[in-house]
Amino acid sequence: MTPDWLQRAAALKVIRPIDHYFACFMQQLHGSPSTELLLASCLVSYECSLGQAYIELAPLCNHPIFATPHHPGLPTVVAPALNTWIKALTQSPVVGQPGDHTPLILDQHRLYLARYWAYETRLTDAFKQRMAHTQTPQTEPLQHTLNTLFPHAEANPELNGQKTAAALAARQHLMMIFAPPEMHQAILLGRLLATLIMLDTSEHTYRIELAATTDTAALTHTLTQAKQALSSVVSANVCAQLPASASTLQHLLGGTYDAQNPLHLDLLVIDAAAMLDVALMARLTEALTPTTRLILLGDSTQLPAIRARHLFKDIGQADWTNQYSAAQTEYLQFFCPPYTNRTNKTGPTIQDNILLLRPIPG
Repeated sequence: MTPDWLQRAAALKVIRPIDHYFACFMQQLHGSPSTELLLASCLVSYECSLGQAYIELAPLCNHPIFATPHHPGLPTVVAPALNTWIKALTQSPVVGQPGDHTPLILDQHRLYLARYWAYETRLTDAFKQRMAHTQTPQTEPLQHTLNTLFPHAEANPELNGQKTAAALAARQHLMMIFAPPEMHQAILLGRLLATLIMLDTSEHTYRIELAATTDTAALTHTLTQAKQALSSVVSANVCAQLPASASTLQHLLGGTYDAQNPLHLDLLVIDAAAMLDVALMARLTEALTPTTRLILLGDSTQLPAIRARHLFKDIGQADWTNQYSAAQTEYLQFFCPPYTNRTNKTGPTIQDNILLLRPIPG
């Protein structure tokens, strides 16, 4: 029998109908009444609608749930103590440990929907693999390229920030770059692409694809502007290797590309990456070869992803961005003076793959 609080919460639209039905289904599979499981199932489903793939149990414990002055008729439901809640969940056949084949996964104090736990695990593994590909270009070609594309950057903070982005992209096979909307996106994009093309030593044409989560027309227009801005700076051969248009990420991946049949590219740039969700991101990284460079561009203030867990947005709002390992800091101090940001003393981590370009006052 469904508890009164759950029925009332659904009737008052405090939760969605699917949250109600999912919680009831989990209890049905459990085989006996369990307020702890019912509440946890309802909450983890509800949090998905807010862009979160899991719930943290500890902050909820011993606190009223769904308490709101807008719904005074809703019965008070208090979350159980942490030990009681975890014990009840671990004893349920519908809750498993990481790697188990159960609808819900309890990973320490986090309760996940199983498929989102799998997405995050696959994405973490893919990021770690790509982060391991760090290759510093030869000094003279990189200095020449950066000086050509970013002349007198030391006196221009915005240009020097873009120079830093290009230098990092030349060294890392995974880059996440957060740029404010008011920054000249065409200049940033064009010079990022030109940097990698000019440093390429292979005999084939540099294979680049640009994709957006939704609006390809805006990205194609930005590409056109980028080509125009670069035409007087770089050779015609470099301009010819810039892509002419962009596609949606769904169209690029189609129904055929995956780990067994990957996209053979030198570089993939995803625009508006703040709208990427963890499911699409996991599929994307698995459809690329290990040597493909991946650059994610976006603004962390953009609309969140439609599905749960918009990782790009979460990373961009962290307070440790632009704090690099000692090796990365030394690299930037050499190629992008005057570089003065703090050093992260824990060694190379994902921080080395993130750049936050801040708006310049004035």
